[in-house]
Amino acid sequence: MSPGRVVATVLALAYTALLFFLTLGPIRQRLIGDEAPGGVLNPVIWLTAETWTSGRLYEFVANVVVFVPWGFLVLLALGIRWWWVAAFAGLALTLTIEIGQIPLPRISDPRDLVANMLGTLVGIALAVTLVRRRDAALRRRGSLERGGEELLQG
Repeated sequence: MSPGRVVATVLALAYTALLFFLTLGPIRQRLIGDEAPGGVLNPVIWLTAETWTSGRLYEFVANVVVFVPWGFLVLLALGIRWWWVAAFAGLALTLTIEIGQIPLPRISDPRDLVANMLGTLVGIALAVTLVRRRDAALRRRGSLERGGEELLQG
């Protein structure tokens, strides 16, 4: 494993721990009464219009933004060929969080699941884009250097 992947793996694990703390750790206010019984495991909540029309936009956006670095780091740790594993891991992570919130004084919400997954996919897409651009630049630089060497030798 390359040193860059090792660093990305360590950072992804640390960020995962931070996400668990932020989403499952203690909070000041009690949210009892705001959550739907069964949270994301309740099929009715997924089909209720109020689920998708209530809530604040900034909460949705914040959930997206918080998961972008996670998707980015996991993709760098795995490599771009494994983007689908990173996406599946993001789904598993956010499902674990949302299900873990059900017995806690937290709100398990389908919107959070969707926002977290969207953030993961944005992070993955950013990492794929940056890795491909870096690789293309390295290939161009390598061909230019080889071309220059050939001119000097020829």
